Amino acid sequence: MKIIALIFVFISCIFLESCATNQSSDVIENIPYLNQEELTGLVNLGENLSSLHLDYALDSPEGKELHLESCVAVNNTLETDVETSQYHLLQLMKVNCMAAGYYFEALKIGKVSSFLPATLNAGFIKSLPAQAAPNLGGQSLENRNGTLVEIEKNLKVLSIDEGVVELSLADNLVVKYLIMARGDFNHDGIEDMLLRLDWYISSAFGKGFDLLMVTQASKNAKPSLVWRR
Repeated sequence: MKIIALIFVFISCIFLESCATNQSSDVIENIPYLNQEELTGLVNLGENLSSLHLDYALDSPEGKELHLESCVAVNNTLETDVETSQYHLLQLMKVNCMAAGYYFEALKIGKVSSFLPATLNAGFIKSLPAQAAPNLGGQSLENRNGTLVEIEKNLKVLSIDEGVVELSLADNLVVKYLIMARGDFNHDGIEDMLLRLDWYISSAFGKGFDLLMVTQASKNAKPSLVWRR
């Protein structure tokens, strides 16, 4: 009987170890990622945010060129320093530099577990919290509960191209969702994603860029919004 009991214990241990191995194999681990193709004016990424080299110029209200060669220069440039029609470009560069800063911080942590999709798809974007939309001012987004597709009754998928999902929302608002960076940005051991929202109003001149941090705590959890900038 003792021999049978020992055999049973041995088989049980092998079974439990096998289950643990199978469970761990379902978890994907990713290294930090930065979408360098979307970094406007990028010359050299460097090793940190301070050494990131840009080459881009905007115009001042007086018509003078403002040379932006680093994220430090970008972050120190005020809205009033730029000609009005180019403010959205400054906004874009500030959003990009913020994403780059989070990427370099995530590099210090390295590879982490991820439950986020490898690339963006319409289903994932639709399942984002309803607040994952451009902040146009006026009505607060805080009261938007549920998912994006539940709130945006007229949501239409306009295109999906190389991981960029373009949607049409209410009030002639068109939004492109794209990944700017991935990594453990909130230091909880799980991969987060920085989504850039490139938006414009098709019936007006409004346009801009938002940055969202989203995460997914487990395989069966819904994606959640950590913050927006």
